[in-house]
Amino acid sequence: MKPKLITSITLLMFMLTVGCGQKHPTHVAQHQPEAAQKAKPQTNKTQPAESFTDSLNIGRKGLNKVRLEQFRKEPDSTYVVIRFFSKHGDKWILKNEFHLPKDGITGPDPLISDFNNDGLKDFTFISAIAARGGNEIRTLFIYDKKNDDLVLIKNSDTFPNLSYNKDLIV
Repeated sequence: MKPKLITSITLLMFMLTVGCGQKHPTHVAQHQPEAAQKAKPQTNKTQPAESFTDSLNIGRKGLNKVRLEQFRKEPDSTYVVIRFFSKHGDKWILKNEFHLPKDGITGPDPLISDFNNDGLKDFTFISAIAARGGNEIRTLFIYDKKNDDLVLIKNSDTFPNLSYNKDLIV
C-alpha cells in the first residue's frame, strides 16, 4: 500500500477508536467545607407554581376574597389550595380552606361567574382535562350569602365543560 493511504487509514481508525470509546466523566464533584454547607438557607416551605387572587368580583364585591395557589409536590403530584376570606373592618378573616388534587398538565385558569343566578359571583378552576385535552374538568364553588362562605359542589369535577346557561331556568 501507499504510505499516504496507510496514514489515512491509521488516522481514521484512531479517530473511530477515540470517538466511539467509553466516555469518562469530565467533571469532578466539588466538595464544600462543612461551614459553607451550613451557611445555605434551609427551607421546607413549598413555593406555589401559580397563584390567583380576587377581591373585586367574588361573592360580595370588595368584602370577599378568594386565593388559589397551585403547588407541585413531586414531579407527578400537583394540588391546589383555595382560601376564601371575608373582610371584617380592615382585616381579612379566613372562612374556608380547601386542599384539592389537580392534574399537572394545565394551569388552574380560575373563572369567576354567577353559576346559580343569585346575582353573586361563584368560582371555578380547571382541575383536570379529558378527551385528550379537548374537554376541561372544572371544580365548582358556590358563594353562600347566608353563611358568607364558599361551598364546594361535590362531583362538579365529574362533568366536563361545566357551564351555566341562565336562559334555561325553568
